[in-house]
Amino acid sequence: MASTRKVRKELAGELAKLRGLQQSVDPSLSDVHAKALALEIRQEAERCLQLLDQYQSSVPGRLLSSADRKCQPLRDELKRTEMLFRAASGEMGRRG
Repeated sequence: MASTRKVRKELAGELAKLRGLQQSVDPSLSDVHAKALALEIRQEAERCLQLLDQYQSSVPGRLLSSADRKCQPLRDELKRTEMLFRAASGEMGRRG
């Protein structure tokens, strides 16, 4: 359980960082700066997805289905964010 709490706390911090990056999007940025920020947001979304995977794999078996159900909306949002900002950064492909 300690590992689960640690990963959940790290995930919360990374999600806060991602939200901060998303709020810093400024339409007046040059293309170079906008692409750099999009890349940073995409990488942060991917990091959050990795932490979400770690969190779910650390949840004890009897609570796993509940964790899966509660995490699905967040997982969907992170995947959309990653895909949107992958395109905005000029990268191709996507996470599995």
